[in-house]
Amino acid sequence: MLTRWRSARADRDAGMSLIELMVGMGLATLVGALALVFFVGSTSQADRVSAQSLDASDVRVAADRIAAELRTADTPSARPGFAAGRFDTLTASRLVFYSNIDSTSRAGTAGRTPPTKLDIYVENGALKEKRYAPTTKYTDNYPSSYNYANNYPTNPTSTSVLLPTLGSSSVFSYCTIDTDPTVKCTPAATATSIAAVNITLSVPAKSGNAAQTLKTTVAITGATS
Repeated sequence: MLTRWRSARADRDAGMSLIELMVGMGLATLVGALALVFFVGSTSQADRVSAQSLDASDVRVAADRIAAELRTADTPSARPGFAAGRFDTLTASRLVFYSNIDSTSRAGTAGRTPPTKLDIYVENGALKEKRYAPTTKYTDNYPSSYNYANNYPTNPTSTSVLLPTLGSSSVFSYCTIDTDPTVKCTPAATATSIAAVNITLSVPAKSGNAAQTLKTTVAITGATS
């Protein structure tokens, strides 16, 4: 009897069999693999959400910047309330205009310096902006011989990238005053008839994220002081 008891105890103390060990290792490997898949999936999803949020933030910042510049669009001419000179180039992918980004005074006011010339354009799939500061910043009334066409340098004062990647090169559309541009845009025939500028910025789909598009409408106020 004592011999059989010692034999049974020895069998229990011998530990796991080879089969039990292999089964245990297999289960541990499976659990580890599942945990790794879950971790990688969660990380990828977090990266996609983060990238999408960054894209949306970049688009909003670019749209807000252009809108702010357009709200202070003004003539570079010395004549007060002269709207014809505000816009230079008007296409879907390029907009050249003048803006009081560095001044709160409107056209024709004493002490008002010439506005900055801005060139916003699409190049190689990116949205860029060039700024041209006036060569002479008059601190009093403009001289009678003033010619704004000669008061801006050939080379830009600064160049910046507003959006590194665009989903479409059709960024700008120009609407007349007799319509609601948020509902329907009647194309403006001339620069002086522009009542609003529609800005459409889009980023293409990438890394599992859907394409994003932001549309903003900016009313163009009169140039009168």
